[in-house]
Amino acid sequence: MRQLTAVTLVALLPAVFMLGRTTRAQIPEREVVEPVDILAPLDAKQRAKARFELSLAKEQDLAKAKLKAAQLAWQSQLQRFVAGRAVTDFVIDSGKRLLEAELELAKTPAAVLAAHEKYWASLYELEQMSKARFDAGRIDIGDYAETKYYRLDAELKLVRLQAKMQQK
Repeated sequence: MRQLTAVTLVALLPAVFMLGRTTRAQIPEREVVEPVDILAPLDAKQRAKARFELSLAKEQDLAKAKLKAAQLAWQSQLQRFVAGRAVTDFVIDSGKRLLEAELELAKTPAAVLAAHEKYWASLYELEQMSKARFDAGRIDIGDYAETKYYRLDAELKLVRLQAKMQQK
C-alpha cells in the first residue's frame, strides 16, 4: 500500500504545483488598441492655415521667437528653483536652450562671447544657490556636484573661446 501511495503522490505532484496558476489557454487575448492620430484635433482647414503661416515665416523672426521662449522658460525654471519647486536638471537644461537661442542670433564674435559669459554667470549663481542648499541639507551632493560640473564646463568653454579670440 505504501508503494501505491508514494507512486500516487509522485504522479499528482505536477498537478499540486499547478493549483492556483492560470494556464496559457486561460489568459484572455489582449485588446488591440488603435493608434491615436495626434493631428486629429486640427481639421484640414486649420492645418492648411498653419502650413501657410509656416511658408511665410522668416528665419530671423523664428530665431527671435525661439529666444523669447527660451528666456521665459529660463526665468520660470529659475523662479521655481529659488522657491524650492524645481530640480537643477530642469534649470540647467533651460539655461542650455537659452544659450543655444542666443548663439543663433549672435552675429559677431563679441556677441558669441557675451552669450557664453552670460551663461557662465548664470551657472555660477546657480552653483552658489546649490551649495547653500547642500550646506543646509536641502539637496544631496549629487545635485550640487551636477551644478558645479556644468559651471566648470561653461567656464572651460568660455576660457577656450577667449583664448581663440585673442589669437585672431
